[in-house]
Amino acid sequence: MAETDMPQTGTQQDNASALNSLHLGLRFLNEENLREAAVHLEAAAVLGLAEGQRRLGTLLLQKGERFEAAQWTLRAAKQGDLEAQACLAALYESGWGVPSNIVKAAKWYRRAADRGHAKSQGVLGTYYEEGWGVPRDVSLAALYYRKAAMQGLATAQCDLGRLYERGDGVPKSLSAARRFYHLAAEQGDADAMFFLGRLHHTEGTNFTAAVQWCRMAADFGSTEAEGLLPALLMERRNRD
Repeated sequence: MAETDMPQTGTQQDNASALNSLHLGLRFLNEENLREAAVHLEAAAVLGLAEGQRRLGTLLLQKGERFEAAQWTLRAAKQGDLEAQACLAALYESGWGVPSNIVKAAKWYRRAADRGHAKSQGVLGTYYEEGWGVPRDVSLAALYYRKAAMQGLATAQCDLGRLYERGDGVPKSLSAARRFYHLAAEQGDADAMFFLGRLHHTEGTNFTAAVQWCRMAADFGSTEAEGLLPALLMERRNRD
């Protein structure tokens, strides 16, 4: 018997069936047929496919079935599904489908963060900066902010800029703060726009840039920029 003609084992058949169900589920999701999508994703999930479990959990969460969503997300996370680990952390943080538990949230964010999940790295940085679910350690906060920032996460770039501006957890460096604020601001982060404008004003190096960034931050919804902008405009009139 040729190798290609050998009969499949039960496990191989289950894997093939699970993948087929997953593909059907994703197709129905794309067609916005949530009922059929749920049927096929559940079939894949029951057969143990981690992506099927995670996708089913996400779908159930969208439908408001939080407890069932959390159970399937937990199964996928325990199998090592990266997105499921990050999602489970958020569920523990919010108390959706599971009892709110900031320590467990930190644990799952760390698992995802240490495997390179940028959003988890950014959130974990905040946990270490604030001491949520972990001992407060601003040096570790800076480490995780940097990891996420290097992957282009705007909020982490802004947070890392804050630490450089204050010299908290990292050596104080206004040039580094300005660089990371600018990276985040270019992605539309309103806080970074405000911090960048404020820094330009504080340094006194570029008043025009200070006004421009604060105006842009205000347009993007920064209440802090809205508060500072009138004073900057008045100062500009006095300079003129």
